[in-house]
Amino acid sequence: MNLAPLPLPVMGDDSTVTRVGLISGRLSECVTIGLVRVGTVSLTITVFAHDGYYPHMLQEVAKASVSKLQKAQR
Repeated sequence: MNLAPLPLPVMGDDSTVTRVGLISGRLSECVTIGLVRVGTVSLTITVFAHDGYYPHMLQEVAKASVSKLQKAQR
């Protein structure tokens, strides 16, 4: 197993994104986990993949979620 923080732009008021790679024999999994805060709301966004990691998918979901939360808080 390996962990690696990803250098993505800050989303919302604060955020962090980490990649987790798991390898067991011939099987491999990759999980990208994003934690995003908007005001008092914290979101956890998780992307699972068998063939690599996809931080752009996480960013798309996070951007849409942050936009909705910011509009709701106005």
